[in-house]
Amino acid sequence: NPVPRVRIPPSPPLALQGLDVAENPRKPPVAALECYKLCYKITSFLTMQRVAKHLYLRGSCYTFRRAIPIDARPAFGGLREYVRSLGDVTEARARSLAAVHNEFCSRLIEEARGRTSQHSKHPAFLQVRRVPERDEIERAVRTWLVEMEEAASAEAIAGQDAQERLRNLRLFDADIIRIMRSGNGETPLMTRWVADALIEKHGWSVPRDGGPLRTLIEDRVARGQRELVARLSAEIAWEDQPQPTHRMFAPHEFLRDREVQTKPEVVRYVPLMEVLGGYFAEQEPAAATVKKWSTAMRSLIEHLGHDDATRVTPDDIVGWKNALLAPDEKGTRARGQMTVRHGYLGAVKPVFAWAVANTMNAGSSYSSETNGRLAISSGRSSTGCGHMWDFAAS
Repeated sequence: NPVPRVRIPPSPPLALQGLDVAENPRKPPVAALECYKLCYKITSFLTMQRVAKHLYLRGSCYTFRRAIPIDARPAFGGLREYVRSLGDVTEARARSLAAVHNEFCSRLIEEARGRTSQHSKHPAFLQVRRVPERDEIERAVRTWLVEMEEAASAEAIAGQDAQERLRNLRLFDADIIRIMRSGNGETPLMTRWVADALIEKHGWSVPRDGGPLRTLIEDRVARGQRELVARLSAEIAWEDQPQPTHRMFAPHEFLRDREVQTKPEVVRYVPLMEVLGGYFAEQEPAAATVKKWSTAMRSLIEHLGHDDATRVTPDDIVGWKNALLAPDEKGTRARGQMTVRHGYLGAVKPVFAWAVANTMNAGSSYSSETNGRLAISSGRSSTGCGHMWDFAAS
Protein backbone atom coordinates (compact mmCIF):
# COMPACT_ATOMS: atom_id res chain seq x y z
CA ASN A 1 0.00 0.00 0.00
CA PRO A 2 1.21 3.53 -0.71
CA VAL A 3 2.48 5.59 2.19
CA PRO A 4 -0.26 7.97 3.36
CA ARG A 5 0.26 11.63 2.50
CA VAL A 6 1.56 13.94 5.21
CA ARG A 7 0.26 17.53 5.19
CA ILE A 8 3.31 19.79 5.38
CA PRO A 9 2.97 23.61 5.45
CA PRO A 10 4.22 25.18 2.18
CA SER A 11 7.72 26.56 2.41
CA PRO A 12 9.96 28.18 -0.23
CA PRO A 13 13.01 26.04 0.70
CA LEU A 14 11.04 22.85 0.02
CA ALA A 15 10.00 24.12 -3.38
CA LEU A 16 13.63 24.94 -4.20
CA GLN A 17 14.73 21.44 -3.19
CA GLY A 18 11.98 19.82 -5.29
CA LEU A 19 10.45 18.11 -2.28
CA ASP A 20 6.72 18.39 -2.95
CA VAL A 21 5.01 15.65 -0.95
CA ALA A 22 1.70 16.17 -2.73
CA GLU A 23 3.30 15.36 -6.11
CA ASN A 24 5.45 12.52 -4.67
CA PRO A 25 3.10 10.49 -2.47
CA ARG A 26 5.48 7.52 -2.32
CA LYS A 27 8.37 9.56 -0.87
CA PRO A 28 9.00 8.62 2.77
CA PRO A 29 7.45 11.39 4.89
CA VAL A 30 10.20 11.09 7.51
CA ALA A 31 12.91 12.22 5.07
CA ALA A 32 10.71 15.10 3.91
CA LEU A 33 10.14 16.21 7.47
CA GLU A 34 13.85 16.11 8.30
CA CYS A 35 14.66 18.19 5.21
CA TYR A 36 11.87 20.59 6.14
CA LYS A 37 13.33 21.06 9.63
CA LEU A 38 16.82 21.68 8.23
CA CYS A 39 15.58 24.21 5.69
CA TYR A 40 13.47 25.89 8.37
CA LYS A 41 16.53 26.35 10.58
CA ILE A 42 18.53 27.84 7.70
CA THR A 43 15.67 30.14 6.73
CA SER A 44 15.15 31.28 10.31
CA PHE A 45 18.85 32.07 10.63
CA LEU A 46 18.76 34.28 7.55
CA THR A 47 15.41 35.95 8.32
CA MET A 48 15.52 39.67 9.08
CA GLN A 49 14.65 40.77 12.59
CA ARG A 50 12.80 44.07 13.05
CA VAL A 51 14.77 46.24 15.48
CA ALA A 52 12.88 49.51 15.04
CA LYS A 53 10.64 51.18 12.52
CA HIS A 54 12.26 50.74 9.06
CA LEU A 55 15.33 49.16 10.71
CA TYR A 56 16.05 45.44 10.38
CA LEU A 57 18.83 43.09 11.47
CA ARG A 58 19.94 40.13 9.37
CA GLY A 59 22.78 38.21 10.92
CA SER A 60 25.14 40.94 12.12
CA CYS A 61 24.25 43.56 9.47
CA TYR A 62 21.58 46.24 9.74
CA THR A 63 19.37 47.33 6.85
CA PHE A 64 17.08 50.31 6.38
CA ARG A 65 13.88 49.53 4.44
CA ARG A 66 10.95 51.84 3.81
CA ALA A 67 8.03 51.32 1.43
CA ILE A 68 7.43 54.22 -0.95
CA PRO A 69 3.84 55.40 -1.58
CA ILE A 70 2.65 55.15 -5.17
CA ASP A 71 2.27 58.91 -5.63
CA ALA A 72 5.85 59.54 -4.44
CA ARG A 73 7.65 56.83 -6.42
CA PRO A 74 8.66 59.13 -9.30
CA ALA A 75 10.84 61.07 -6.84
CA PHE A 76 12.67 57.80 -6.05
CA GLY A 77 13.16 56.74 -9.65
CA GLY A 78 10.15 54.43 -9.61
CA LEU A 79 11.35 52.35 -6.65
CA ARG A 80 8.69 50.61 -4.61
CA GLU A 81 10.97 50.31 -1.60
CA TYR A 82 13.95 52.37 -0.44
CA VAL A 83 16.60 49.94 0.85
CA ARG A 84 20.06 50.81 2.21
CA SER A 85 22.55 48.54 3.92
CA LEU A 86 23.98 50.08 7.08
CA GLY A 87 26.68 47.44 7.55
CA ASP A 88 27.99 45.66 10.61
CA VAL A 89 27.64 48.47 13.15
CA THR A 90 26.36 48.88 16.67
CA GLU A 91 22.65 49.23 17.27
CA ALA A 92 23.03 52.84 18.40
CA ARG A 93 24.91 53.69 15.22
CA ALA A 94 22.34 51.85 13.11
CA ARG A 95 19.48 53.77 14.71
CA SER A 96 21.28 57.04 14.04
CA LEU A 97 21.86 56.19 10.37
CA ALA A 98 18.28 54.98 10.03
CA ALA A 99 17.02 58.33 11.33
CA VAL A 100 19.02 60.12 8.63
CA HIS A 101 17.65 57.89 5.85
CA ASN A 102 14.13 58.22 7.24
CA GLU A 103 14.41 62.01 7.22
CA PHE A 104 15.65 61.90 3.64
CA CYS A 105 12.74 59.71 2.53
CA SER A 106 10.18 61.86 4.35
CA ARG A 107 11.42 65.02 2.68
CA LEU A 108 11.33 63.49 -0.80
CA ILE A 109 7.83 62.16 -0.20
CA GLU A 110 6.61 65.53 1.05
CA GLU A 111 8.15 67.33 -1.93
CA ALA A 112 6.65 64.82 -4.36
CA ARG A 113 3.22 65.47 -2.86
CA GLY A 114 3.70 69.21 -2.98
CA ARG A 115 3.45 69.68 0.76
CA THR A 116 5.39 71.86 3.15
CA SER A 117 4.91 69.75 6.22
CA GLN A 118 3.43 66.50 7.42
CA HIS A 119 0.19 68.25 8.42
CA SER A 120 -0.20 70.35 5.28
CA LYS A 121 -3.01 69.16 2.99
CA HIS A 122 -3.44 72.09 0.63
CA PRO A 123 -2.06 71.89 -2.94
CA ALA A 124 1.16 73.62 -3.94
CA PHE A 125 -0.53 76.27 -6.10
CA LEU A 126 -2.06 77.80 -2.95
CA GLN A 127 1.41 78.34 -1.46
CA VAL A 128 3.28 81.59 -2.04
CA ARG A 129 6.98 80.90 -2.53
CA ARG A 130 9.62 83.42 -3.49
CA VAL A 131 13.36 83.65 -4.04
CA PRO A 132 14.91 85.29 -0.96
CA GLU A 133 17.45 88.09 -1.07
CA ARG A 134 20.76 88.12 0.80
CA ASP A 135 19.53 90.53 3.48
CA GLU A 136 16.44 88.39 4.13
CA ILE A 137 18.56 85.25 4.51
CA GLU A 138 20.95 86.88 6.96
CA ARG A 139 18.06 88.38 8.93
CA ALA A 140 16.44 84.94 9.21
CA VAL A 141 19.73 83.42 10.44
CA ARG A 142 20.10 86.15 13.07
CA THR A 143 16.56 85.53 14.27
CA TRP A 144 17.31 81.81 14.52
CA LEU A 145 20.51 82.60 16.44
CA VAL A 146 18.67 84.69 19.04
CA GLU A 147 16.00 82.02 19.51
CA MET A 148 18.56 79.25 19.97
CA GLU A 149 20.64 81.34 22.38
CA GLU A 150 17.62 82.14 24.53
CA ALA A 151 16.56 78.50 24.60
CA ALA A 152 20.05 77.30 25.53
CA SER A 153 20.43 79.92 28.26
CA ALA A 154 17.20 78.99 30.01
CA GLU A 155 18.96 76.58 32.39
CA ALA A 156 22.18 77.16 34.29
CA ILE A 157 24.91 74.56 33.74
CA ALA A 158 27.73 73.95 36.23
CA GLY A 159 30.27 71.32 37.30
CA GLN A 160 30.93 68.28 35.15
CA ASP A 161 27.94 69.01 32.95
CA ALA A 162 29.38 72.40 32.07
CA GLN A 163 32.76 70.94 31.15
CA GLU A 164 31.15 68.23 29.04
CA ARG A 165 28.93 70.77 27.29
CA LEU A 166 31.89 73.04 26.63
CA ARG A 167 33.93 70.18 25.19
CA ASN A 168 31.07 69.15 22.88
CA LEU A 169 30.63 72.71 21.65
CA ARG A 170 34.30 72.97 20.77
CA LEU A 171 34.21 69.67 18.91
CA PHE A 172 31.15 70.81 17.00
CA ASP A 173 32.83 74.09 16.08
CA ALA A 174 35.95 72.26 14.89
CA ASP A 175 33.82 69.93 12.79
CA ILE A 176 32.06 72.84 11.09
CA ILE A 177 35.38 74.53 10.28
CA ARG A 178 36.88 71.30 8.93
CA ILE A 179 33.96 70.52 6.62
CA MET A 180 33.41 74.08 5.40
CA ARG A 181 37.13 74.52 4.64
CA SER A 182 37.38 71.26 2.72
CA GLY A 183 36.16 72.93 -0.47
CA ASN A 184 34.29 69.87 -1.74
CA GLY A 185 30.87 71.53 -1.56
CA GLU A 186 29.72 69.48 1.45
CA THR A 187 28.16 70.96 4.57
CA PRO A 188 27.52 69.40 8.00
CA LEU A 189 24.31 67.39 8.25
CA MET A 190 22.98 69.57 11.07
CA THR A 191 23.66 72.66 8.95
CA ARG A 192 21.60 71.25 6.10
CA TRP A 193 18.74 70.45 8.45
CA VAL A 194 18.69 73.98 9.87
CA ALA A 195 18.82 75.41 6.33
CA ASP A 196 15.88 73.22 5.26
CA ALA A 197 13.90 74.33 8.32
CA LEU A 198 14.47 78.01 7.50
CA ILE A 199 13.52 77.46 3.86
CA GLU A 200 10.24 75.82 4.82
CA LYS A 201 9.47 78.32 7.58
CA HIS A 202 9.85 81.37 5.35
CA GLY A 203 8.42 79.80 2.19
CA TRP A 204 11.53 80.28 0.07
CA SER A 205 11.90 78.79 -3.37
CA VAL A 206 15.28 77.07 -3.21
CA PRO A 207 16.35 73.96 -5.19
CA ARG A 208 17.46 70.98 -3.15
CA ASP A 209 20.17 69.91 -5.59
CA GLY A 210 22.55 72.75 -4.76
CA GLY A 211 23.11 76.01 -6.60
CA PRO A 212 24.44 79.43 -5.54
CA LEU A 213 21.35 80.32 -3.47
CA ARG A 214 21.37 77.13 -1.41
CA THR A 215 25.14 77.41 -0.97
CA LEU A 216 24.65 80.93 0.40
CA ILE A 217 21.94 79.80 2.84
CA GLU A 218 24.02 76.90 4.16
CA ASP A 219 27.09 79.16 4.45
CA ARG A 220 25.16 81.69 6.53
CA VAL A 221 23.65 78.94 8.69
CA ALA A 222 27.10 77.46 9.33
CA ARG A 223 28.40 80.90 10.36
CA GLY A 224 25.37 81.29 12.61
CA GLN A 225 26.18 77.97 14.26
CA ARG A 226 29.76 79.11 14.90
CA GLU A 227 28.51 82.35 16.41
CA LEU A 228 26.11 80.40 18.62
CA VAL A 229 28.94 78.12 19.80
CA ALA A 230 31.11 81.14 20.64
CA ARG A 231 28.35 82.80 22.67
CA LEU A 232 27.34 79.67 24.55
CA SER A 233 30.96 78.76 25.29
CA ALA A 234 31.59 82.20 26.76
CA GLU A 235 28.47 81.97 28.92
CA ILE A 236 29.33 78.51 30.23
CA ALA A 237 32.95 79.47 30.98
CA TRP A 238 31.93 82.74 32.69
CA GLU A 239 33.76 84.83 30.10
CA ASP A 240 32.86 88.12 28.45
CA GLN A 241 30.87 87.94 25.27
CA PRO A 242 33.29 87.45 22.35
CA GLN A 243 33.63 89.63 19.30
CA PRO A 244 31.32 88.75 16.39
CA THR A 245 32.64 85.88 14.31
CA HIS A 246 31.26 87.50 11.14
CA ARG A 247 30.20 90.97 10.09
CA MET A 248 26.53 89.83 9.82
CA PHE A 249 26.48 89.39 13.63
CA ALA A 250 27.61 92.92 14.45
CA PRO A 251 25.38 94.70 17.02
CA HIS A 252 24.11 97.26 14.52
CA GLU A 253 22.78 94.44 12.32
CA PHE A 254 20.51 93.23 15.14
CA LEU A 255 19.34 96.81 15.72
CA ARG A 256 18.49 97.14 12.06
CA ASP A 257 16.47 93.92 12.21
CA ARG A 258 14.22 95.43 14.87
CA GLU A 259 13.55 98.43 12.65
CA VAL A 260 12.57 96.42 9.61
CA GLN A 261 8.84 96.59 9.05
CA THR A 262 6.99 93.42 8.10
CA LYS A 263 6.14 93.53 4.43
CA PRO A 264 2.54 92.76 3.39
CA GLU A 265 1.78 89.41 1.89
CA VAL A 266 2.14 89.14 -1.88
CA VAL A 267 -1.11 88.75 -3.77
CA ARG A 268 -0.54 86.18 -6.48
CA TYR A 269 -2.53 84.89 -9.41
CA VAL A 270 -4.53 81.74 -8.59
CA PRO A 271 -6.46 80.24 -11.54
CA LEU A 272 -10.01 79.20 -10.70
CA MET A 273 -9.71 75.95 -12.66
CA GLU A 274 -6.60 75.01 -10.67
CA VAL A 275 -8.51 75.56 -7.44
CA LEU A 276 -11.27 73.34 -8.79
CA GLY A 277 -8.71 70.73 -9.85
CA GLY A 278 -7.20 70.73 -6.36
CA TYR A 279 -10.64 70.19 -4.85
CA PHE A 280 -11.31 67.26 -7.21
CA ALA A 281 -7.91 65.71 -6.45
CA GLU A 282 -8.58 65.69 -2.70
CA GLN A 283 -12.32 64.98 -2.56
CA GLU A 284 -12.46 62.56 -5.54
CA PRO A 285 -16.11 63.20 -6.49
CA ALA A 286 -18.05 61.15 -9.03
CA ALA A 287 -17.47 61.70 -12.75
CA ALA A 288 -20.91 63.26 -13.14
CA THR A 289 -20.13 65.76 -10.37
CA VAL A 290 -16.81 66.65 -11.99
CA LYS A 291 -18.52 67.37 -15.28
CA LYS A 292 -21.34 69.38 -13.70
CA TRP A 293 -19.12 71.50 -11.48
CA SER A 294 -16.59 72.14 -14.25
CA THR A 295 -19.42 73.52 -16.38
CA ALA A 296 -20.49 75.82 -13.52
CA MET A 297 -16.93 77.09 -12.98
CA ARG A 298 -16.48 77.80 -16.69
CA SER A 299 -19.75 79.73 -16.61
CA LEU A 300 -18.40 81.87 -13.75
CA ILE A 301 -15.13 82.49 -15.61
CA GLU A 302 -17.05 83.49 -18.74
CA HIS A 303 -19.13 85.95 -16.72
CA LEU A 304 -16.11 87.45 -14.91
CA GLY A 305 -13.95 87.78 -17.99
CA HIS A 306 -10.95 86.39 -16.05
CA ASP A 307 -10.02 83.26 -14.07
CA ASP A 308 -8.14 84.79 -11.13
CA ALA A 309 -9.57 83.54 -7.83
CA THR A 310 -7.94 86.40 -5.89
CA ARG A 311 -10.03 88.97 -7.80
CA VAL A 312 -13.44 87.44 -7.12
CA THR A 313 -15.71 89.66 -4.99
CA PRO A 314 -19.16 89.09 -3.44
CA ASP A 315 -20.62 91.49 -6.00
CA ASP A 316 -19.21 89.28 -8.77
CA ILE A 317 -21.11 86.28 -7.42
CA VAL A 318 -24.33 88.27 -7.12
CA GLY A 319 -23.91 89.55 -10.67
CA TRP A 320 -23.28 86.03 -11.94
CA LYS A 321 -26.40 84.76 -10.20
CA ASN A 322 -28.52 87.56 -11.66
CA ALA A 323 -27.12 86.90 -15.13
CA LEU A 324 -28.03 83.21 -14.86
CA LEU A 325 -31.59 84.10 -13.81
CA ALA A 326 -32.03 86.91 -16.33
CA PRO A 327 -34.82 86.24 -18.91
CA ASP A 328 -34.12 86.23 -22.62
CA GLU A 329 -35.70 88.49 -25.26
CA LYS A 330 -38.93 86.53 -25.11
CA GLY A 331 -39.15 86.98 -21.34
CA THR A 332 -38.46 83.35 -20.46
CA ARG A 333 -35.74 82.08 -18.16
CA ALA A 334 -33.25 79.56 -19.47
CA ARG A 335 -32.65 78.23 -15.95
CA GLY A 336 -34.88 77.95 -12.93
CA GLN A 337 -34.09 79.38 -9.52
CA MET A 338 -33.43 75.96 -8.00
CA THR A 339 -31.12 75.07 -10.89
CA VAL A 340 -29.05 78.20 -10.32
CA ARG A 341 -29.02 77.76 -6.55
CA HIS A 342 -28.02 74.08 -6.51
CA GLY A 343 -26.46 73.52 -9.92
CA TYR A 344 -24.29 76.65 -10.19
CA LEU A 345 -23.95 78.40 -6.82
CA GLY A 346 -24.01 75.03 -5.06
CA ALA A 347 -21.09 73.86 -7.23
CA VAL A 348 -18.85 76.89 -6.70
CA LYS A 349 -19.53 77.43 -2.98
CA PRO A 350 -17.84 74.26 -1.62
CA VAL A 351 -14.82 74.83 -3.85
CA PHE A 352 -14.21 78.31 -2.45
CA ALA A 353 -14.89 77.08 1.08
CA TRP A 354 -12.34 74.30 0.57
CA ALA A 355 -9.75 76.78 -0.74
CA VAL A 356 -10.29 79.07 2.25
CA ALA A 357 -10.05 76.22 4.77
CA ASN A 358 -6.88 74.75 3.27
CA THR A 359 -5.15 78.12 2.95
CA MET A 360 -6.05 78.96 6.58
CA ASN A 361 -4.38 75.72 7.64
CA ALA A 362 -1.19 77.04 6.06
CA GLY A 363 -1.29 80.17 8.22
CA SER A 364 -3.08 82.46 5.77
CA SER A 365 -6.50 82.83 4.24
CA TYR A 366 -8.51 84.41 1.49
CA SER A 367 -9.77 87.62 3.02
CA SER A 368 -11.22 90.89 1.85
CA GLU A 369 -8.99 93.91 1.58
CA THR A 370 -10.17 97.50 1.63
CA ASN A 371 -11.01 97.32 -2.07
CA GLY A 372 -13.23 94.27 -1.48
CA ARG A 373 -11.05 91.84 -3.42
CA LEU A 374 -9.97 88.45 -2.19
CA ALA A 375 -6.30 88.19 -1.36
CA ILE A 376 -3.93 85.82 0.39
CA SER A 377 -3.19 87.41 3.73
CA SER A 378 -2.69 86.57 7.38
CA GLY A 379 -5.89 86.52 9.39
CA ARG A 380 -9.46 86.68 8.15
CA SER A 381 -11.55 89.78 7.71
CA SER A 382 -15.14 89.91 8.91
CA THR A 383 -16.17 90.84 5.35
CA GLY A 384 -14.10 88.15 3.65
CA CYS A 385 -14.89 85.07 1.63
CA GLY A 386 -16.89 83.54 4.44
CA HIS A 387 -19.66 86.12 3.87
CA MET A 388 -19.56 86.00 0.07
CA TRP A 389 -22.31 83.41 0.01
CA ASP A 390 -24.59 85.56 2.18
CA PHE A 391 -24.53 88.10 -0.62
CA ALA A 392 -24.90 85.43 -3.31
CA ALA A 393 -27.91 83.79 -1.67
CA SER A 394 -29.74 87.01 -0.97
